[in-house]
Amino acid sequence: MFQGCSNLEKVDFKVDYILTHTPSNIFAKSLYELFTRCGEEFPVYLKAKFKNNKSGKLLDDLAIDVKYKKWFCGHWHIDEVMGNNQVLFEKIVEI
Repeated sequence: MFQGCSNLEKVDFKVDYILTHTPSNIFAKSLYELFTRCGEEFPVYLKAKFKNNKSGKLLDDLAIDVKYKKWFCGHWHIDEVMGNNQVLFEKIVEI
């Protein structure tokens, strides 16, 4: 993470894309709320992945500090888009 932060400083915290395995906790919470607000049954196997975690907290700071066009992550084994954040599993996106 240190190298990434150093590189972000060099470009004034502005990038086109962020690629991570784990999403930020902020995005995870928003996605969870979206699922449950729409009345969908949230997949049991995903509930454990939505707990706040240390790496998610670091990524929360990035989400606040970095200006980006699109953030891609995986980890949840679903394909879902919310704003400029996208979870990828089976979908392939050309950037």
